[in-house]
Amino acid sequence: MKTILRSNFLNPVNHDVCDFLPDYCLTIDEQGKIVSIEPFALTSINENDRLIELNNCVITPGLIDLHSHLPQYSAIGIGKGTLLSWLSNYIIPLESKFSNEKFAHEQSVAFFTEALLYGTTTIVTYCSIHRNSTSIAFETAAALGIRAFIGNSLIDLPNGPGYFIPLETIKSDIEYLLKKYHLTNSDKLSYIVSPRYAGSCTKELMNYCANFAKMNDLFIQTHLAENKSELELMKKLHPEFDNYTGIYAKTGLLTDKTFLAHCIYLDQSELAMIQKAGSIVCHCPTSNRYLSSGIMPLVNYQKIGLRIGLGTDVAAGYSLSLLNEAKEAIETSKSYGISNDRNGNDISATYAFYLSTKGAAENLKMSDKVGSIQIGLDADLAIFEMDCSHESPIAEDILRTLIYKKFNQTAKAVMIEGECVSGTL
Repeated sequence: MKTILRSNFLNPVNHDVCDFLPDYCLTIDEQGKIVSIEPFALTSINENDRLIELNNCVITPGLIDLHSHLPQYSAIGIGKGTLLSWLSNYIIPLESKFSNEKFAHEQSVAFFTEALLYGTTTIVTYCSIHRNSTSIAFETAAALGIRAFIGNSLIDLPNGPGYFIPLETIKSDIEYLLKKYHLTNSDKLSYIVSPRYAGSCTKELMNYCANFAKMNDLFIQTHLAENKSELELMKKLHPEFDNYTGIYAKTGLLTDKTFLAHCIYLDQSELAMIQKAGSIVCHCPTSNRYLSSGIMPLVNYQKIGLRIGLGTDVAAGYSLSLLNEAKEAIETSKSYGISNDRNGNDISATYAFYLSTKGAAENLKMSDKVGSIQIGLDADLAIFEMDCSHESPIAEDILRTLIYKKFNQTAKAVMIEGECVSGTL
């Protein structure tokens, strides 16, 4: 039996173009694949097909969050200060609690459930340093059906009392997690190598992470140039390197499968290194403002052709809504323009939406599977209640209405591989 969704669709084409398809039908086969997308008037509906009328909704590809922290979920809105003091005073004590498996399970369920509620179908996230809590995160993601790239936070320099793991233990932990969970649950789960940042890693650990990722063809995630005090810390911990990005470049962590969160304070030589490697910059505007870290010059990075994605970065980011992050990316680009005498240089809603969908899928090398609404792709979809009958038929206007009106509202329903995993249809 095929499932046919009759509704209004927003489909990203590229960073400049999004198609708005009013009163179309999307047909999903029994394997959860999209087999057609065409106007309702041209759609052939058989008596065995399941037709679902969603006329007062807009359907988008499932949203893709490229950077977050599962163990920080319960700290949303808690604490103040800048990055390093916030981590020491609030976050490291919280993450230490994930040695308790009951607590880890409760938090994993809450985190992934809320991500799904906001229309996120794929998420890239850190876990705590603990192998068991990371296993629990994988198992919870599998049970809820979400696609996830999950990695235990790799720290061998003490970031707090007892909050680090010896390098030899890290090696056995990541071998275990890779073998047990990577590409499981119909390939919806992936292990991602996750050195926390150069301030919590020895050079030996970073070298090992780079080699392990290369040997197993894995993605890498880390943090870069989020805060000015962080830059000073790098000079003290790793004085043999010319700059922060150079630490990652010379230890092998800069690759075309590396996600670099924040990237606010980079000089031209660092940008050139990132561009040459093809690494992905994860823009986290909500988090950057919450911790008074700074404003990443998104438009500048876009113009020089850097690969870019969006991340909610919970808990400094205070919402798992990627629509909220898209809104914040637009608004932050305006703020940057105002403060640098470049008014009118803000990004479009089309670009912000692309970063949240097809662009993110391209960065994860998954655009042949998810990220847009195309025949042959998996039916990963987010369905939002929104009356489009009185809206402009222009896609940019529809997107702005979606982003600015629905950023703090949950989706009516979310589908992954054609199955409803959140909400109701």
